[in-house]
This record gives sequence, C-alpha cells and structure tokens, in this order.
Amino acid sequence: MCVNQRFVDRGIISFDIQDDPILYFIRLKKLPYHFFVILFISCQEQGKTGPRRPVRGWSRECNTRAFEKNRTTERDEPLNQGIESKSVDVLLAINRALTSLRLYPATSTIVSSAVDSLYRNLLAVFDDGVSELIFAESEKSLLINGEKLPLREQEKPQMATFLRTMFNFGLKSAGFNKGVNREQLLAFLEILSSKPGEYRGEKALETALKERGVRHIAVDKKIYVVKDGEHQLLARLEMTDADVIRYLTGAAPEIPLDMQRIRAMAQDPQWLTNIFQSGLAAVMQGKGVRTDAELAQRLVKEIGLLEGIVHQADREQMSREVVRSITELDSSVVGEVLMHGVDNMMGGQLFSDIVTELEEDKFWEVAEQVRRKEAASGSRMDERTSLYRRLMSTDKGRALMERRQTAAQDDERVCTLQDRLQAIIDEILSGSALSSREDSLEELWKAMDDMVAADEIKGAAKSLYRLGTGLQAENPLQRNLVAEALAGLLGRLPGKMQIEILGDMDRALALWVEVETLATVPYKKLCYGLKDLIQWRIQTGEFEAILPVLHPFYCIYHGIWEKNDTAHAVASDIIRILAARDNLDHLFDVFDKERDDERKASVGTLLTRLDEASLNRLLDRLRDERDSQPRVRILQILTEAGSPAVPSIRARIDRNEPWYFLRNLAYLLGRIKGTASAEALTPFLLHDNEKVSLEALKSIHRLGAKDGGPVLLSILPRMDESLQVRIVEELGHLRYAPAVPQLIGMLQDRSFIVSAQRADLEEKLCFALGRIGAAEAVPVLQKISHAGFFSLRKYDEKVKAAAARALGGLRA
Repeated sequence: MCVNQRFVDRGIISFDIQDDPILYFIRLKKLPYHFFVILFISCQEQGKTGPRRPVRGWSRECNTRAFEKNRTTERDEPLNQGIESKSVDVLLAINRALTSLRLYPATSTIVSSAVDSLYRNLLAVFDDGVSELIFAESEKSLLINGEKLPLREQEKPQMATFLRTMFNFGLKSAGFNKGVNREQLLAFLEILSSKPGEYRGEKALETALKERGVRHIAVDKKIYVVKDGEHQLLARLEMTDADVIRYLTGAAPEIPLDMQRIRAMAQDPQWLTNIFQSGLAAVMQGKGVRTDAELAQRLVKEIGLLEGIVHQADREQMSREVVRSITELDSSVVGEVLMHGVDNMMGGQLFSDIVTELEEDKFWEVAEQVRRKEAASGSRMDERTSLYRRLMSTDKGRALMERRQTAAQDDERVCTLQDRLQAIIDEILSGSALSSREDSLEELWKAMDDMVAADEIKGAAKSLYRLGTGLQAENPLQRNLVAEALAGLLGRLPGKMQIEILGDMDRALALWVEVETLATVPYKKLCYGLKDLIQWRIQTGEFEAILPVLHPFYCIYHGIWEKNDTAHAVASDIIRILAARDNLDHLFDVFDKERDDERKASVGTLLTRLDEASLNRLLDRLRDERDSQPRVRILQILTEAGSPAVPSIRARIDRNEPWYFLRNLAYLLGRIKGTASAEALTPFLLHDNEKVSLEALKSIHRLGAKDGGPVLLSILPRMDESLQVRIVEELGHLRYAPAVPQLIGMLQDRSFIVSAQRADLEEKLCFALGRIGAAEAVPVLQKISHAGFFSLRKYDEKVKAAAARALGGLRA
C-alpha cells in the first residue's frame, strides 16, 4: 500500500507498523470527531497468502482482529429487528422525557411517568441479552452499539432532535449499562434538559454525572468502527467482555480464556472497573431468584479472580472500587459477603476496609443480620469464631454500641411517635385511608399533637413535606384527602412554622391550585395559607418569590383558567385582600425607591397582578408623570399585564382625560394583542382629537387584520370623509377582504358634484380594492379608468390613474 507522504509530512496522518502481517494504524488527526480507520495489509508478494498471526501490542480499545490478505472482513451479526426496534423506543422515550422536563418540574407526575417509560424500554432491551446500550454519532448519523441506524429510522424527526441534543452538549456517545436505575436516568435527563452552556469544558458532563452518583451511564465512551464498503460494524475480539464477565461470575466457567491477554487488558484500570461493575450487575440480577448467600458466594469468587489479574500498581484503586460497590449493596448481601471470608483478599485489608466504609446505620443492620443468623445456627461461637462479636469489637462497633445505648431511651418515645405519624401518612398516600377517612384523620391529628407536645416540631415538619407529594395524585378524592390532612397538620403548628413549611412547598402547592378541580374546604384553607405566605413575602421584600405563587390566583381571577365558581370566588377574595391600600402603598413606595432594575421590575409585575385598584394607580402615574423614562417603564409594565389591563384602560376614555394621556393609552392598546384591545380602540378612533385618533389607527395596524379589520369596518360609516380616507387606506394596507363589498358600494355611491375631499376618498378606495385583490371590483374599476369626456360620471385624473393601477395589480 502507498500512503501519500504529503499527508504524513503535514501531520494529517500518522501510523505505526507491527510485525508481519503489517497492521497500519492510520489516524486522521484533523477530523471534527476523531476515529480510526483500520486497514490490514499483507507485505507478502502478490498472489501469496500467509497464516494469520497474533499482533503484539494489541489495544483493547480497538477491539478488532487482523485478517489475511484478500480475505473479506468478518462481520458481527447486525442488530436483530426486535432489539433495533426496542432501541429506537428507548430513543423516543428519551426525547419524551427531555420534553417533559423542559415543561414541568422534575417532581411532577408527567416527568415521573416519562422516566418510568424510559426505564421500562431500557429493561426490555437488557432482557434480550444486551448488557450495554450505546448511542453514538458518526458522520451526522446515529449508531446503536456501533451499527448505523437504518435510513428509515434516521429520517425520523425524533432522531434529528436527539442528534441535535448531542451536538449542543458536544456529546459523542451515551451508553446505558444494566445496572442503571430510575434515579440515575432522572439525573442524566435533568443535565441534558439544562442549558448546554452550563457544562463547558472537557469532561464537564462526565464530572456532572459522577457528582450526581450516576455510575451506569457513560458519556463520550470511545466507539471504534471498521470501515467496510458502505457498512460500519462494531469491531470485536474473539474473546468478548461478556465472556470475561460470565467466566468471572461463574455463569460459564467452562469458557476457555486467554488469561495472558486478560492480564494485559487489565492494565487498563477503566476496563477493569467496567468489568467488575458489569459482573456485579450480572450477579445482582439474580436477587430474588437466588439466595443472598449464593449471590455473595459468586461475588466473592469474582473478587478473587479479579485479584489474580489486577496489576500490582492498580490493586489499591481496584480495592477501593470493590469496597465502595460492596458497601452500596443491601445489608443482607454485605453480611453474607463478610461471612464468606474476605479477610485475606486485597492484601488482607478488604474486611477492615468494608467495615470502615459502611455507614453507621448499615453497619448496624449488617451486624444485626449476622447476629440473627449465628443465633439461628444453634452453634456456640466464641470471640474468635463469631463474626458478630468480631464486628462489635471493632472501633466502629464499640462506638456505635455506646451511642445507641445512650440514645435508646431518649429516642424510644420519639421514634414511636414518628413511626405512628409516618404510618398514618403512608396509609393516606397509598389510598388505603379513603375507606376510613374520618378515623385516619383523627389518628393523624392526635399523632401530630403528641409530636408538638414532645417538642418534635421539626420531625413533624418532615412528615408534612412527604405528605405534600400526594397533591399530584391522579384521583381527585385522593388529592382532597391529602389536602385535608395537610391543612389540618399545618393548623396544629405555630404560625411562623406554618409559613416556613408553606414556603418550602410553595411551587408544589401552586401547581396543585392550577390542576385541582374540587374547590373544597381543605382547598380554601391551603389557598388562604398561600395568601398568608404572599403577605409575609411582601413585608419581607421577597418579591421575586411571590410571582410564581400569585400566578394561579391571578389566572383564575381574570378568567384565563376556567374554574368553578367557588375557586373563582376564593381567587377573587385573595387578590382583593392582597390589593389592600396598605400593601399598595408599601409596594409603590418600594417601586419608587428601588434602584436595582430586576427587583424594580419584579415589584412592577407584582402590581399588575393585583386588582383594578393597582392598575388604576399605575395609569394615574402614567398620566401625571412628566419625566419620559418613568413613563416608558410604566408603559412596559402595563404591556406585560396583557389583556386583564384592557378594561381599566378602556374606562379612561369616558373620563375627561388629557389628550396626550389618551394618546399613550391608544399606543398601549396596540401592544396588547387580542380582540379586546382592538374593540377598546373604537372610542379612541372616534375621538375629536386628531392625534389620539391617528395613534389609535396606528395601533389597529399593529394588531393586524384579524382583530383590527372588523373595528375599522364598523366605524367607517360614522366617520366624516377626511377620516374615512385614512381608514379606507388602512383597510387596504391590512388587506381586509370582508371590507370589499362596502368599499365598492362607497365607490359607486357618489353625487354629480364631487369635492376635492371626495376625489381623495375615491383614490384611496381604488387603492384599497387593488391592494386587497378584489376581483369583484374589476367592472367598477374599468368603468372609472375608461371614463371619458362624454361619460355620465366624471372622475378626477388621479382617481382614474388609481383605478388603472388597481386593475394592473389585479390582472398581474
């Protein structure tokens, strides 16, 4: 083979040469995404063939094999259609979950359902024997476990969306291992649903996943493909990682393995860690089928075999990984592992390292499990043979025993109360308390009273947070029971504590107010509790935190959300109370004195979310303010208020207000989209002051033909000819087709004596009909354009010219 020397000299290509047969590793260094193209070339003479020999210095990352000259590349079997279809389902589920996370809080049932769907789809792939599912990008195409997705799937918009997400985050691949769980999936999705700019820099995503405890989702894992004609296949060894895992876990001890090659591969710590974690996941797949003792036996065997292949320099790191993984298992499995004799493993430190790493609670669970098992065996054990005594004789065991004995009596009553309260809350959350509603609530009140009497208010507050999760239940009766329980428990706490708890739960409660359909007594209590929270935040200046809580009441009050009469009455009363004079005086005082632009904007928005009294005070300020900068700020605030501000603005036309103020109001209505704004402009259009009516006409133009056209058409007959000229011209600019019959009628309805003003109107009528594209106006336009000296009706030359231009536009 001849490699162009220019590419080598310029640093675009580099290669290494192994023994015969020659294996060129050619690396294309300046591609957007680095990948390897592996070419196998025999250096023997043309026509000869030689035996295939192992290549020294084999790289595990390449995962490929050398082939003889003139032999075709062996292919992995392609993904079967079932796995391909399930993998595509996983991608679709990822897209749905990301969309849900961008629209709803991570705690919402919609997001939870989307994550559950993704988890089920992943399990379906793993159930088909796939231990790892990797999505990668290559040449703007999507690969699944190294194989290019078929064209019919690549063309789906969801695939393009997923690729775009990968590009935005600089993500080259994302792999899901068997051990992945819902929490890890949610953490991964929350990162991908954030702004890409938050994760800049090399390995930023990988670092973020590690910080969230995500160990079974790998990003930017190198995927190398063999180029073979038009196909891309994932290269592999004759001995796969899956074979190694099955051997180490005892699932297939008969597999013949090249231990020398495995030891060479084990020099890569990351590979060794992945092998151990995959083996651990494979062992724990048997939980529920095999006993904990059987699982522990397999796990201890895996650790022993790994210890035999790990390099001495990497043993400490491997030991830490083993200890961390074991201590994260269920306490029952940890106890069985310790009972299977791990004293001599990992340099004789494995037992003591596991004990040291165990958290106190889990250490106690392990010790208790060992104690019960030794007691059940019926054999007498001394200090030397009893594992339980050995555990409790460690520093951790002795210290824990002393603390537990000291705290046992003090905690006994409190724990009983907490357990009792938690048990009742569990019944309510599960729905089992619906059949015994009154009895369950009475027990709940009594348990809370006892907690408060025992000065365990903080412990009781934690239970309330958990109870709050039930507000998102699908069953409205279940939500109502949770609301009643929550309202009753809050009422038994001191006022300041109530505000603190409501403050921590404010977003969840605001979301519940939005979706709740039953306006019951508990609904009212919690809504008025949120009103108290808003009032507290007004006094303490937490204006930014008020808006999300006030928003649902604002939407219900103004009819933006459809609710029943009771819910509307509650929202109206809350808005009225919050818009009390003292509050408005305080808020306007803060608005005037605040120098921070963001806080000032928050206060201004808050003022528009209250009732008409607040809007009227803003309008008064707009009228009385002489400085242009404050006027512009008030106009911006009122524009953001939207359609709820229109009635207050419309009412000002009926007062004897200055013309310049009315002109500002006409300007303002043009920036509040909707039919209500257009209809409110009607009296402004009819105003005696020309500056006011012209500003209203500009606002109609901004609102567009759909909202503004009907208003112009309705007032056209009531205007004198001087204003009709402007309105007709505007109807033409808007291209408002429903006006055509009336415009033709106006053009035909003329007297023999024509004034100059009438000529101006006829010119604009011809212009408007041509602009609208009114084909039905052609006869009358022809009659005007062809009118001569002997015609019965005389037309001004500019009218005839306008008619001719309109005809030209219609014919074009």
